[in-house]
Amino acid sequence: MKKYKPKVFEMGSEYDWESNKPYVLESTDNVLYDIRDDRIKYLRSGRDAIRYIARLHKESYATVLMPALCCTCMPKSFEDEGYKVVFYRLNHDLSIDLNDVRTKIKKNSLFLYMNYFGQPAVCLDGLEDIIRNTENILTIEDVTHDFLGRTVESFEAYYTVCSIRKWFAIPDGGILLSRNPIRKISLDKDSYFADMRKDGLKHKSCYLHNGVKKEKEYYREVFRKANAYIDGINNIVRMDYESERLLQCMDLKKMYAERCRNTEFLQNELKNIPCIHSMLNNPSRSTLYYPILTEVNQLALEKKLSEKGLYLPVIWPLPEKAKGICPVADYISTHMLAFPCDHRYAIDDIKYAVDILEEMMEQ
Repeated sequence: MKKYKPKVFEMGSEYDWESNKPYVLESTDNVLYDIRDDRIKYLRSGRDAIRYIARLHKESYATVLMPALCCTCMPKSFEDEGYKVVFYRLNHDLSIDLNDVRTKIKKNSLFLYMNYFGQPAVCLDGLEDIIRNTENILTIEDVTHDFLGRTVESFEAYYTVCSIRKWFAIPDGGILLSRNPIRKISLDKDSYFADMRKDGLKHKSCYLHNGVKKEKEYYREVFRKANAYIDGINNIVRMDYESERLLQCMDLKKMYAERCRNTEFLQNELKNIPCIHSMLNNPSRSTLYYPILTEVNQLALEKKLSEKGLYLPVIWPLPEKAKGICPVADYISTHMLAFPCDHRYAIDDIKYAVDILEEMMEQ
């Protein structure tokens, strides 16, 4: 049998515009969450959602607790609004170290947590006990890692945030939900990020169709500029109109089913590759990425794989102030790579990518 080989192979990097086509529903009025309009905000990004909360409550709260394993944009969104950021430790299973939290949490604090790769972060009874015994604590859950596998009924925190654009080819997108009506604050008009990303998404589709190197160079530079722009600003912007329209007509259930299929396949295929270890107890919960730990040099492996067209991002390089606080976070940040498992890829694509990794590890 002839071995499968895609015409143009690039896997794990930014989405492309055409990847939406199989998932567009005829109806354009689907409801993401059955929730009152005054309890949800559609914003430009997940960091806009976090910044919205920070700006809304900075007169009443001075400190935010968050896990040491986090993206640099998360503490920055609070620090820009004048908060003191306190990092807490995680256990080996990526659950919250509640003993560490007990020693650090103070009254009038925001408390942020997340389910890494869909693995439960906390025993809610334990967290609720801490909150009950500490005055004026406001909870925030980031559900970016398990967005498609969650329902609104499963959201326990006062606020829930999510970066939607991590999940499919959408120009921008972040969601903020609340248990109670969200007080309105002034939003800026700024379409640069969405416009740049829309351009990049379309040019990536062109590259995947024709394989022209200049197209790849162009869209990579466009995405770089868009990311640099959002990293350097502190405004809060509403979700782009086209992004919101796409969100309302996407077949998210189909996406989720295909991601689950890919994740289960990866669970079986990766287990026999030397020096590669799964981070998952329940692979069906992790459908954003499939996280692996490597015994070899993480960044060297990432670079070699990218030269083959296989992009496995690091989740995440730690914020400087978070380093050294949590041994688990330090280790994961320097040994983990995120294997793509999303709906763009058929099983043949996933197998082709696994073979690349296996060949690399056997060299």
